[in-house]
Amino acid sequence: MGPLTPPAGSSLYLDANCVIYSVEHIEPYAGLLLPIWQGASSGAFALRTSGLTLLETLVGPLKTGDSALAEVYRQLLQRSTDVRLVAVSEAVLE
Repeated sequence: MGPLTPPAGSSLYLDANCVIYSVEHIEPYAGLLLPIWQGASSGAFALRTSGLTLLETLVGPLKTGDSALAEVYRQLLQRSTDVRLVAVSEAVLE
């Protein structure tokens, strides 16, 4: 696996796996995704995801009663300036 180098100014969609690997520090993926988070933080590109990712990331913590981890996901996906939630239409889902 090589480094991820998206073009400057682009928008990247993150699925739930990318978010989970990063938040829970699951290697080797967390390390590979680090440049993505750094680039978004510096404004090199924008990160997007959807409410589906919020749903998928909350399943594990809510199932195990880990309210602290659930709050980390909520903070990142609902209140962070680094990631923006975008609506997903039925047409996109199909």
